[in-house]
Amino acid sequence: RYPLYYLDFETFAAAIPPFDGISPYNKVPFQYSLHIQNHPGGALEHRGYLAPVGVDPRTEFLQRLLEDTQGEGSILVYYLPFERGVLKSMMDAFPDHQTDIEAIIDRLVDLMDPFKQRTYWHPDMGGSKSLKAVMPVFASDLSYESMEIGDGETAMVEFLSLSEEPDPDRVDAVRSALWEYCHLDTLAMVRIVDGLREIVKGGT
Repeated sequence: RYPLYYLDFETFAAAIPPFDGISPYNKVPFQYSLHIQNHPGGALEHRGYLAPVGVDPRTEFLQRLLEDTQGEGSILVYYLPFERGVLKSMMDAFPDHQTDIEAIIDRLVDLMDPFKQRTYWHPDMGGSKSLKAVMPVFASDLSYESMEIGDGETAMVEFLSLSEEPDPDRVDAVRSALWEYCHLDTLAMVRIVDGLREIVKGGT
């Protein structure tokens, strides 16, 4: 249901949590990317959040997310159990926002489903349903390969490293790379939906 919100989270998890109120290895969201599209094939609006270094990101993350996703329309994610799990954890941490967070969860749609259920299959996916395997089939001009940060684990490690990074230029470079990576995840989702729509129209 339009408008569509293409959403992706980045999280960190630590054996010894750096902030109070967080359990060991609890997934703590520190970044999201959000592409918004009001109608099929329409212009894209990008919003996002990347936490500052050294502070518990959850309060501001949640506030910004609620603001950016308010209204109606489906919220597309890739592998829904991940984002849903993060949101449920946020609901435990911020019970005053339970109703608002539940409203977001109710709007989630898993873009992985057509590939997980083999509704659509392409040999170039190599039998995988991951975003990195599916994206090149629909957007061969996009790639993670040349990026300084090209996967979620690296994003987590690099973000956590910023708390001990003395070089402000390096901090800026890592934050820029984090923006680029998370932005590509949601842009890839847009291109996949556009490609699936064209396939359905063409009946192939």
